[in-house]
Amino acid sequence: MIIRTAVHRLVRNPMSALGLVILMVFLVVALGADVLAPHSAYDGDLQNRRLLPPGPDHWLGTDDLGRDIVSRLIHGSRITLLVVVLVAVLAAPVGLLVGTVAGYCAHGRAKVLDTILMRMTDIFLAFPRLILALAFVAALGPGIENAILAIAVTSWPPYARIARAETLTLRQAGFVQAAQAMGASSSRIVWRHIVPLCLPSVVVRVSLDMSGIILTAAGLGFLGLGAQPPIPEWGAMISNGRQFLLDQWWVAAAPGATILLVSLAFNLLGDGLRDALDPKQESKG
Repeated sequence: MIIRTAVHRLVRNPMSALGLVILMVFLVVALGADVLAPHSAYDGDLQNRRLLPPGPDHWLGTDDLGRDIVSRLIHGSRITLLVVVLVAVLAAPVGLLVGTVAGYCAHGRAKVLDTILMRMTDIFLAFPRLILALAFVAALGPGIENAILAIAVTSWPPYARIARAETLTLRQAGFVQAAQAMGASSSRIVWRHIVPLCLPSVVVRVSLDMSGIILTAAGLGFLGLGAQPPIPEWGAMISNGRQFLLDQWWVAAAPGATILLVSLAFNLLGDGLRDALDPKQESKG
């Protein structure tokens, strides 16, 4: 019932519904890239197709190696989808676990654990995400795998902060005190009672953070530290097209517009999820 109500609120919001539609199209394009791409994303023609403007054969033109930009954008969506999914899978559970454990241990004899976890979180939050990701990738070496790991390592602290704030409130709730009185262990209380209630807030924050994750991945690709050539990564495509920005603007403008569109869609969906999962909306409705 709760999930159905949240979905109804989400779809009823036109802007969040638009974001959802854009992301569904993005997902279909990424999964069906081999079928939907009109040309090869890797093979070019320097003699006949170099830096062609947008036209009927190449809708968004070609790059300096004669490769079709539309096809490279379509295949590049797989890289972006991979980054988004893996970062969310790696960072969100870590942040949720750290935040709930720290919040539950904020009072009593285990307070030192809360202090250690939160000071470690503060250290990560003290650095801009892109700068910290650059440091990790520089230490690990360029490549899409290392870029994903670096982004995930720098993405979990905000989730931990949110989960801790939620846990501090839930820890004083009657059902938690009842579970303690019945002899339930701390790990069971955190896992069975607190984590499920903190999950909606973390999900909303993850959806709002997706645009930042995409921009960070594009920034690493732009600097040559993400996916390596000839992999069609959107940030690397912008970097490749910057030298032709004045005359052959489409080489850099097409991937830039794609990043803007997908990032905007995630923000619209995140705003809709925040409203749909807000329990206060039920009383307003």
